Amino acid sequence: MLDTLSWSSSNVPNQFPIRVVSRMTGISVDTLRAWERRYKVVSPARSTRGRLYSSDDVQRFIQLRAALGKGYAIGEVAGLSGVELDALAVVQHEAKSTGPANGDSVSASRINSILSAVEELNGDQVNEELGRLASLLSPTDFVHQVAIPVMREAGDRWHAGTLQVAHEHLVTESVRNLLGTMVRLNRPGDEQPKILATTPAGELHELGVLAGAMLAGVRGFSVVSLGSNLPADQILFVAEKTGAEVVLLGMTTPDPSQVSLEAVQALAAGLHGDTELWLGGSGASRVALPENPRVVLLEDFDALDRHLSRIRTKSSRGLQ
Repeated sequence: MLDTLSWSSSNVPNQFPIRVVSRMTGISVDTLRAWERRYKVVSPARSTRGRLYSSDDVQRFIQLRAALGKGYAIGEVAGLSGVELDALAVVQHEAKSTGPANGDSVSASRINSILSAVEELNGDQVNEELGRLASLLSPTDFVHQVAIPVMREAGDRWHAGTLQVAHEHLVTESVRNLLGTMVRLNRPGDEQPKILATTPAGELHELGVLAGAMLAGVRGFSVVSLGSNLPADQILFVAEKTGAEVVLLGMTTPDPSQVSLEAVQALAAGLHGDTELWLGGSGASRVALPENPRVVLLEDFDALDRHLSRIRTKSSRGLQ
């Protein structure tokens, strides 16, 4: 079964009960209720199941939390428009960029805090830390400064034997939930380029490709995450069915199995039309790839970013 990125606990599209909103934003249920009751920051819909919050409401809560992270009181910012709250976020971002040394120190401390929670298998704390940082940073900064470092370090520790499979699964699930939230809040339309993110048969580690999927999501792509260890024929089926522009494969195992190598070669030979195949991770360079401009070896996440921009430009031109 395909694992599409969506998050809704109600039967109404883009509406969420308060406890889901709390997990999405990292704000406690009591605080959400207080902001709504005392400051009228949102006006949720009502149903027999209680309040239901829209994606716009969730985005407003995230903006307000970011403002509080700058030192503002809720009473000072509760009446601001979304545009005004965005302006505060820009000021915050610029202030951070003027002091990279301090920013790096704080970021390292927070990354270590998340990884300590992972080691303790404290899923609630992992989700809380990730949610808090997601509310304080722009989506792109969050991916580069938090998600990628956390997933890279967790993967390295797994390969070194200091983290177990259960630890990796905890990180994967937390990041997957957050990725689903970020993709839904971006609400890409049907005209947005589509990207499939998965790992080939024999490749069990999903963290790297999840980071790539998150980066694509905040770049405005319509993302479908297919999980890990997917046979080539299934990847080809989904690519054709969805009209995907890109299939993104993660190969983080340094010495890929023969099954993985054969799966990638089958994909490279089987993709039709203009669909591109992108490979990233330490194992990707071990694949004997055909000389084909639609098959791309990604050296790092910066290279992924450049190719995402290229596809976005190509797609925009095609709509003109």
